[in-house]
Amino acid sequence: MKYVPSVAAFLAAFLLSVEADAGNVRSVSGASATVAGHVAGKFQCLVNKLDAAGYKIKFMGGYRKHGSVRHSKHPAGLALDINQTGRNRVIRPFPSGTTRMAEACGLFHGKLWRNDDAGHFETRSPYMDRYSRRTGHGKKAKR
Repeated sequence: MKYVPSVAAFLAAFLLSVEADAGNVRSVSGASATVAGHVAGKFQCLVNKLDAAGYKIKFMGGYRKHGSVRHSKHPAGLALDINQTGRNRVIRPFPSGTTRMAEACGLFHGKLWRNDDAGHFETRSPYMDRYSRRTGHGKKAKR
């Protein structure tokens, strides 16, 4: 009989590999979050740009063992929420140009989704770009 790993076993191994690849992102305010190590530089780039623009980061959320929505990148450490208290709810508005800052760092800003998520940033993927910009399902946000 051939061994076929269960979905639970696969997910457990995946989560352990994510934890082993952990990287930290820190704001000058002291707020920090854990993300996947191989993309930590991209998130740190964004945090540095927000800090330089004078935006106060009170808290951030990166890696977590579950995603609150289907296809969430948080369980893989590939997403970061900044000052976000709920979907599209942040404790202070982001400075103008935040979407451009994210793009310059190789990240996607959740504000570009059809169902806005202004405090959410994640690694870019061809699928996300195609879904949000080319098919008409998304909307163009003010950059």
